[in-house]
Amino acid sequence: MSNSLRRAAELTGGALARGLRERVVEPYAIRAAANRAARGLLRVRLDDTESGDSEFGDRLLAGALRLVGQDAIISNPASIWAVKPPSPQWLEAAHRFVWLADLAAVGEGGGAMASEATLAWIHRYARAYDPVAWNKDVAAERLLHWISQAILIAPDLARVGRRAAGGDEIEGLSPGSGIFLSAISQHEEWLTLQIARSDPGLERLRVVSAVTMAALALHGSPKKVEAVGGLLENALAVSLRPDGGVLGRRPDEVHAALSLLLRLQTAYEATNLPEPTFLEEAIAKLAAVLRFFRMGDGGVPMFHSGRAIDDGRVDLALANAPFDGKILKALPDSGYGRINGGRVIVIMDSGRAAKGSHAETAHASCLAFEMSSGRRRVVVNCGAGVALESDWRSVLRGSEAHSTLIVDGVSSAQPRLSGRWRAFGDDKAFVGPPETHAERKEERNGVWIVGAHDAYFDQYGLTLTRRMFLSVDGGDFRGEDSLSAADEGARIFERRLAANRRTGVPFAARFHLHPDVEAEVVAEGEAITLRLPHGEVWVMRQAGGKLALEPSVYVPKDAPLRPGVQIVISAFAKKRQEQLRWAFRRVGEASQLPLDVEALIAAAEKDPFADGSDLKLLPAPRKR
Repeated sequence: MSNSLRRAAELTGGALARGLRERVVEPYAIRAAANRAARGLLRVRLDDTESGDSEFGDRLLAGALRLVGQDAIISNPASIWAVKPPSPQWLEAAHRFVWLADLAAVGEGGGAMASEATLAWIHRYARAYDPVAWNKDVAAERLLHWISQAILIAPDLARVGRRAAGGDEIEGLSPGSGIFLSAISQHEEWLTLQIARSDPGLERLRVVSAVTMAALALHGSPKKVEAVGGLLENALAVSLRPDGGVLGRRPDEVHAALSLLLRLQTAYEATNLPEPTFLEEAIAKLAAVLRFFRMGDGGVPMFHSGRAIDDGRVDLALANAPFDGKILKALPDSGYGRINGGRVIVIMDSGRAAKGSHAETAHASCLAFEMSSGRRRVVVNCGAGVALESDWRSVLRGSEAHSTLIVDGVSSAQPRLSGRWRAFGDDKAFVGPPETHAERKEERNGVWIVGAHDAYFDQYGLTLTRRMFLSVDGGDFRGEDSLSAADEGARIFERRLAANRRTGVPFAARFHLHPDVEAEVVAEGEAITLRLPHGEVWVMRQAGGKLALEPSVYVPKDAPLRPGVQIVISAFAKKRQEQLRWAFRRVGEASQLPLDVEALIAAAEKDPFADGSDLKLLPAPRKR
């Protein structure tokens, strides 16, 4: 293909560009990489640093492949690539080969299935372009799993690895091993060409990490490794924020990025090559950010399409990363704040939706928070539900699916719907709020965190400020949500009131509860009791609105939906300054509580809205 045609394909938007890539550009690149691929040798044995699930492995051997919370029945290993997938997300996960670790966890019996399924994939896709199979991010993760589980897929590679270390010539590989090694080399060749086309962030890190891993495993020469090391250093520079967060602002992507770099660190050690200083520094930064996000149950909060993650996986990553004994208090570049006291942890999103390609997974979660007490999550966001239908995914991206305040049901971040961008298929991108700001202050009796955004300024003239306090012992968690209209905002607000015949602008603060929390409205609607599974009880009260419990959902990973409830404080803005105040007070263990509901409320009544802080409300974000 001529350079001019390739350039035209890159510059042309919509279906035409996709058609050119899928029919001409990509198939050509895949076949060219296959033709250039050398069989190579695996110079070292590289073990997978992430443990699999033996239960899922046993299910797979029995004929059921569970991915993203969904099952597909397979008659034999090769049928993975012929079965009708339950969802596009299931198919993508299958092509990533994330299930190899599960087969490895089974022990005896998993290797044969891994070998047959891998060879079937190679025969079907190695020279035929498929948009899912050869997606850059998917192919990169597949290569990482192939190399990490190489001995599971091709057992005689164990002999190859031992002899290759001594420099002996290797002969007599089984045909399957030769095909497998050629496919690894093909992936390395093709992914190297895709680095510049990959999006900065986790995708770029995964593509470059896969190429680096292949260079270490296939070649092991200092010159080759040094060359790809430069690519890795550049990828880290453009993919991580100054505070160590990942561009997409997803907490689970921090874990994924750290796991990638820990794999590379293990690979460097296996080849006896010196680990680059920049790699060591990046691992330390990512580990510090992951510890910042870690909730009481060991997982991470669900912001911007992120998953909660099993606590064991976070533990595994952090166990292999350095720790200076300090937990970060804020991520100013990533847009998050953290307060903790006693056993209680609260993490708030105080930033704008991510830009570029990351805007397509962004959520309208500004000033939303998640809260855990001990190892139990209490207040959460609804999740991403990436394996759910598109209508559900759209709902879960909106502000009402997050624990924040919403004006008139309008999300703080909105889809980009202009005709120009819709023509390029970019109407799924969320943008906003225009301006955000956050501060944090520690006091003798606790810590405050304050955030503000002006997402409602243009339409309603309002600026939202959320101020939250958590006591040293964690038993007192309270907040103030303020809506204010000043200067030009006041004129916009008055016009809105006039249009509504001065009935007021509706707004509501929502607090989605984890499904394991039992909630009940008590004291004639003046309070809500929250009972946690381990017996801990909290009482929630409010001032300024009407208190109620409403249905909610919770999707900690991919699927399915779990039913739950949310606390809703609703009110109407009728003047230029409106405020809701709310407080969560821990009462104690269930066995120690008075049976009388009124006595229970009285136990939590201790000055529920006391201020005691000289931290003033933030100034409104600047007018635009």
